[in-house]
Amino acid sequence: MSDAHAEQQMQFLFQLRQRGVRDKRVLEGNLDIEAAVKLAEQRLGGDGRILLRPSGTEPLVRVMVEGKVANDVQRICEKVAQVVQDAAA
Repeated sequence: MSDAHAEQQMQFLFQLRQRGVRDKRVLEGNLDIEAAVKLAEQRLGGDGRILLRPSGTEPLVRVMVEGKVANDVQRICEKVAQVVQDAAA
């Protein structure tokens, strides 16, 4: 196994219930969310990834961030999740 594969990525996941939002497409094209994701990607610096994914079966959006430093990953995920939650309100 190479060193690149041996490095562990930390993962943090939020599952946000969309209160009062029946149409999950309301999150598509949201400039605030796009800006938050772009900033998160810059903070991860190519050493991680971010995923926003609405559930196909329930009013839920998953915000997942992976990176090398647990505290950074958690903080980034919390910030993006707050933007998503605000947009879904």
